[in-house]
Amino acid sequence: DLKEELIQVDTDIKKHECWLHATQGWIRIYKDIRQQKQQRYLRLVQAMRQLVQGIEASQEFSRLVFGGGPASVHNKNVPHSTKYILQRRKQMESLLSQRSVDRIRLIEMNLRNQRFVREEGDQPRESKISLDSHPLGIHQSKLLKSIEQLHCREKELQKQLTARQEEDKSLRSKWNTVFRNIREKLEESEAKYHTVIDERKQRLDLLERDLERLNLEEKDELERETAKVQATTEKVTLLIHQLDELFLSQSISPVNRGSYFDYRPNYPLQNVRIPYFVTKQLKWL
Repeated sequence: DLKEELIQVDTDIKKHECWLHATQGWIRIYKDIRQQKQQRYLRLVQAMRQLVQGIEASQEFSRLVFGGGPASVHNKNVPHSTKYILQRRKQMESLLSQRSVDRIRLIEMNLRNQRFVREEGDQPRESKISLDSHPLGIHQSKLLKSIEQLHCREKELQKQLTARQEEDKSLRSKWNTVFRNIREKLEESEAKYHTVIDERKQRLDLLERDLERLNLEEKDELERETAKVQATTEKVTLLIHQLDELFLSQSISPVNRGSYFDYRPNYPLQNVRIPYFVTKQLKWL
């Protein structure tokens, strides 16, 4: 995911920046120590230089005073060795008063202790401390390069994330349009469905009323037919009973002989009986 990668890159940048700050702190400490050492060295060199300049100035003064004056300084034939100057010094001090000797020695001492003002071109410049080959400088360069690469990666991820967000926004707009159309169609279909359901319910209610009416009519008709069957069954039972009695009376007693049943030419007297299953069915009805 781009967001997670961007968060990871941002975390790495902060981590590298913390390392860079720590490295820069160590570099400042290192530079401060180097500068202190350099300043001590420069102060020592300056003191030595002033001392040398004072000695040189006193020596020149001695040459001028005891070596024969200004003419002797520019004359190459006059010896200027230290031994010769010392001999001349002793000779001259023996001829001078103690006050003059003290004044000459005081001037020499002042020349030795005098702090000479340097010219602008002769001012010692502090050398810039280079850390190109030092491990701290190398580590700082690597950290700066890594941070730069991480920033480039962060910009690239932000561009991709912005493009992804724009694409997501466009897709959401399209999906919202599609969902709105689907919702409208669903609402329309739902309205049609409810209309059809209402019509079917009305038809079902009508059919239920018709069915109830038909059931009542069928029940009434069944009751009427059952009553008719029961009446017919009772009548048939009564007739069968009467026929049985009539048959029995004709077979036993000679009374009523020569009646309608005896003189029927085409219909002999028979014992009429209904089958059992017919009577059983009639009884069930």
